[in-house]
Amino acid sequence: ITAESKKQLPDGTTQYLWITATPLISPTGEIFGAIESIRDVTHQKTAQKALRDAKKYLDAIINSIADPVYVKDREHRWVLVNNACCNLFGKTREELLGISEYDLYPAVVADQIHVSDEKVFETGKVTENEEEIIDASGRVHTNISKKTIYVNLSGARFLVGVIRDITERKDMEKALRLANEKLNILSSITRHDILNSLTALLGYLEFSTDLVQGNDVLAEYLKKERSIAEAIRHQIEFTKFYQDIGVKAPGWQNV
Repeated sequence: ITAESKKQLPDGTTQYLWITATPLISPTGEIFGAIESIRDVTHQKTAQKALRDAKKYLDAIINSIADPVYVKDREHRWVLVNNACCNLFGKTREELLGISEYDLYPAVVADQIHVSDEKVFETGKVTENEEEIIDASGRVHTNISKKTIYVNLSGARFLVGVIRDITERKDMEKALRLANEKLNILSSITRHDILNSLTALLGYLEFSTDLVQGNDVLAEYLKKERSIAEAIRHQIEFTKFYQDIGVKAPGWQNV
């Protein structure tokens, strides 16, 4: 017979006892006594409670992280996921634990993730990759996945990953590129039309210069008008180079 008992000590603390009783049986089959042992398991109970409390505390912290967090064992199976990870895939924690990427993704995508994870396991180096993940609704998310290695006291290696969804940022970058392309096209067309008009204006100024020979006052006016028109043309031509500043990646130039 085994039983657990607890009692309140005078100092207010609780003592836990593990009691074992083994009956003594005579040759005729009668019980004539018992051997009892009492073991103080207070320290063990306290340690178990501390372990449970620590796990609850760790779970609460991990689940408060807005980004999906997961841990994989050496066989690439998920052994820990937070709430955000469950929400991303539209599955419960019980459905995700124990499965691998091949249970979630098409084979081609799963192969890529497996190779990436295996590289982290082998090198132990922190990696950061851009990956595409399909959520429970079928929407494709562009994510930055950062992975590192954790080694426990027994030497077992685990992959710890954090997923940051950058889909909205990517969409905004794409929209900005398209807007810039449209503005550049409009700027190019407008610049072309203005330069054509300036070319015509400069031509008329050249003709006018021939017509006012001998009239120094008008000739001076036409000279200033031509100078202003040339300045406008240079300014318009400069916009062709200005529109590409910050849009194209820098590169070496031949000088």
